[in-house]
Amino acid sequence: RVVVPRADAHAWLVANGTWTANFPLLAGEVASFLEDAFVGTSSIGMTGTGGTVEFAFGIDDAVEVHTEPFGTLTSRPNWLGKVTATRNWHYALDNHRKAPVTVEIRDRIPQSQQSYYNVTFTGDAPDETDAEGLVKYRRELTPDQKATVTFGYRIQYPRRNPPGAVE
Repeated sequence: RVVVPRADAHAWLVANGTWTANFPLLAGEVASFLEDAFVGTSSIGMTGTGGTVEFAFGIDDAVEVHTEPFGTLTSRPNWLGKVTATRNWHYALDNHRKAPVTVEIRDRIPQSQQSYYNVTFTGDAPDETDAEGLVKYRRELTPDQKATVTFGYRIQYPRRNPPGAVE
């Protein structure tokens, strides 16, 4: 299951694998079926040999996801004229299945090409982070188990040059 809590409050059934053929998997629409039932269509990008392919199979209603923002602050400029914006969220997961599930929470830390923006991660340590700021948390949930993850960041920037969006 994959969750992107700030974008959608659902857990999605997702399958992924490595494309091993000696030719590329071409981009296009994919019809997804789960136990002989059509669950929808999605698009995939072109994938070369060794690339990862991911397919979505719909929402898992038995895994609840709740997102709660907290500690959202923007400071006044300090004596150097720097402003600090802090954004934090609690992500709560609840497994109502009778079997264990693995849930992957995905989010993104803002990335800047400008040296005058200083971004600091403030949440729970992720299981994986990539160069573009994508963070992943993996949680194994037994039946009826709940789990929480805290995600957040702090951006320090010049008063006269705020970022376009701090969300």
